[in-house]
Amino acid sequence: MRERFLSYSPLFLENALAPYLSLNGDWSFQLAHHPPTTIPVPSAWEAHSSDKVTDGPALYRRSFTLPADWFQGQRIVLEAQAVSFACAVRINDREAGSHTGLWSPFQIDVTALVQPGENSIAVEVWKP
Repeated sequence: MRERFLSYSPLFLENALAPYLSLNGDWSFQLAHHPPTTIPVPSAWEAHSSDKVTDGPALYRRSFTLPADWFQGQRIVLEAQAVSFACAVRINDREAGSHTGLWSPFQIDVTALVQPGENSIAVEVWKP
């Protein structure tokens, strides 16, 4: 079974030939009770704020569009090069998975959660 990849960081080397949709770019971002803003991903939120507070949660959100031909017996996998430190991922307001690890890559199979056309992703991040 072939896979297709959503990626919000550089692709994993072993996926270099798989079709992918980059999720890099501007994301809506909100840290704890601060007002929402827009920041580029990938990056550290501290680089885009004079406030160096890391108490979470930090919430990243954006939408993305998937082509219909991605849904022909293919798995669709979200992959990230790193998230510091713990995160929970939601696709279309449904829990997709979580990850804990300092700057380690991870993948989540989101095939059952995505649809052709418009989709949404939310990543809640906590730093110790």
